[in-house]
Amino acid sequence: MLRRLLFCVALASLVGWVPAMATAPTASPAWANPNPAHATPPPLQHPRVLQPGRVLVQVGEVPGLVARPAMAPASQWVPLADVQLVLHEQNQRLADLVNLALQKAQTYSGPWQVEWRLQKTNLDLMDEPLSLSAETTFGDFINRVADFVQNERGITLAFNLFNTERLLVITDAPR
Repeated sequence: MLRRLLFCVALASLVGWVPAMATAPTASPAWANPNPAHATPPPLQHPRVLQPGRVLVQVGEVPGLVARPAMAPASQWVPLADVQLVLHEQNQRLADLVNLALQKAQTYSGPWQVEWRLQKTNLDLMDEPLSLSAETTFGDFINRVADFVQNERGITLAFNLFNTERLLVITDAPR
């Protein structure tokens, strides 16, 4: 008899059946309170597993955004030119814009430094205000910056990547 009772209890727990006297509430649960100020939801029995999503790099301030994605390990770094960027900036200095793009790209491409080597007559180029909205790769962003400077100022910029030193050198010297 005891064996049959234990089997019934085990079977009932598998299918979700519980005897009526165990399920009859003596008072309504706290989360069922009709006053929303005091309502608290029941605890989750089986929380869902969060799946990682695709992270886009954003350059610029986003109100309330505090967390940033962690830097990928060196074995997973992608070439700097291939990093996808989302840029929405207004009246930023050219130097600041390049620094922001590099800062955001380092999540996927590792840390990079930028060095400007401009002739004295072109030093004001770093302070040139730019506004842009673009969703592109870092390499395309650099090409568009070079085109803009060439068209607006007549200055040809060269962007030289030194992968071993993780250095981007921007110069106006002839190639």
